[in-house]
Amino acid sequence: MESHTSSKSSFAAGYIWTFGATALPLLSAFLISLITARWLGPGGVGLLNWTMALATVLLIAGKFGVDGAASKLLSEYQVTAPWRMSRLIRLSVLMRLMFTAPTALAAFVFAPWFTTFFKEPALLPLFRMSGLLILAVSLNELFDLMTLGISRFRFLFFVRCSMLTAKVSLVLAAVFLGFGVEGVLGGYIAGTFIPCALSIIMLFAVSGAPAPAGDGERIWSRLFRLSVPLAISGASVAIFTVEDKLMLGFFQSKVDVGLYSVARSLAETALFPTFALIMMLRPGLASAYAAGDRQRCAALTNRSIRGSFIYAALVAVVFACLARGIVVGLFGRGFEPSALLLTLFIPLIVMRCIGVVVLPGLIAANRAGVYARLTFAGAAVNFILNIALIPKLASTGAIIATLASYIPIEIIGLKTLWGAFPRFWGRADTISVAKTVPVAALIVLAYRAFVDEPPNLFVTILHALAITAVFGACALVLKIVTRAEITGIIRSLLKKSR
Repeated sequence: MESHTSSKSSFAAGYIWTFGATALPLLSAFLISLITARWLGPGGVGLLNWTMALATVLLIAGKFGVDGAASKLLSEYQVTAPWRMSRLIRLSVLMRLMFTAPTALAAFVFAPWFTTFFKEPALLPLFRMSGLLILAVSLNELFDLMTLGISRFRFLFFVRCSMLTAKVSLVLAAVFLGFGVEGVLGGYIAGTFIPCALSIIMLFAVSGAPAPAGDGERIWSRLFRLSVPLAISGASVAIFTVEDKLMLGFFQSKVDVGLYSVARSLAETALFPTFALIMMLRPGLASAYAAGDRQRCAALTNRSIRGSFIYAALVAVVFACLARGIVVGLFGRGFEPSALLLTLFIPLIVMRCIGVVVLPGLIAANRAGVYARLTFAGAAVNFILNIALIPKLASTGAIIATLASYIPIEIIGLKTLWGAFPRFWGRADTISVAKTVPVAALIVLAYRAFVDEPPNLFVTILHALAITAVFGACALVLKIVTRAEITGIIRSLLKKSR
């Protein structure tokens, strides 16, 4: 019992640092989107996001799943063979560069061809810069996930603080000096490179324990084999994330890309507690599964799904009531069409919160191949639906395509997890969900019927706080969450953060 309580406390304490570390890049992206929206308008935002979307697609080849594989193996070796950790870190960096460097060079060389394909001349200088963006993002993501793999949550928080400061400062400087979209992208790239130096110093200092005689583990081949399915799943996830922006640009215009990007940015920002949970679950589930503790795996899975769903319901209520006030208040009236898109993202937000455990759970259970096949099939369906829907429905079609292709991934992924971590869901959990849905719906209906639209951003924030308070009170009264659960989490966080 003491061990289980200690592990719960440790997970909660790790989560508070991971929560902060995950919030920082999203906060950085949100602040940069505010800056660019105010000074560059929908067209400038569209060009910037168009370039980043292309870089993300090219990063499919540049990353090759090495970051996820290295993180998983580091978490495992911490438990089973700590003497292998330093060698794994060196080999991971080498393997990553073998794929990233040629991809970055190809991005620069083929920039004119990409510009011609998308029929937007203003993209040429940005596409040429995308090679540096690919290198910076690839190394940063590798170092972040390896840091996560060895459970250095506080250090990851510090690194991401430095990245936020650098990115926002450099982008602001570029805007005020009149450097335009190219200057903003240059500041973003430079701000991404800066924390890489901090991470690599820490990682290369990891020594582990002395290696015993006769250890014949073939780390390189194991790293490569694990990277292959993660590369496929990572490619599919990347396509899910950015192909809609590329196809909107191809079939519509840079303004459509900008309006869609703002709505998606707000949806992604709202999901940051869920992203933090995914990062925390990677080492937590991997370590528990390697130690043979299936009960802890099931408990982590259960708490993650329940908590994420309740949070998703709250986000859905706030966006359903206040989408226009949030968008116009933050970005200006030029982005008002993004409010409707934000409400259309609500079902996807809920689905992604429910599916929070699928990726880290399948990786921990050595079933990454299942996730790779699911996401590959989903990405193919998404591509086909985008071709059919975007020319007619523009951004609305892109959102419908994404949701329709994500649902099968989630259903099959959760079913597969049930085989790996049995009994992670019970009757009480289903009852909790059944209570949450009508509560959320009633709050939205009552707000729209009796409350006037807020006149400015300040009042919108006050309304959001009031909605949150009402939702929380209903959750407590109906015992969707209990006081004991809340106080238990708070106590464990306070205990470990002292």
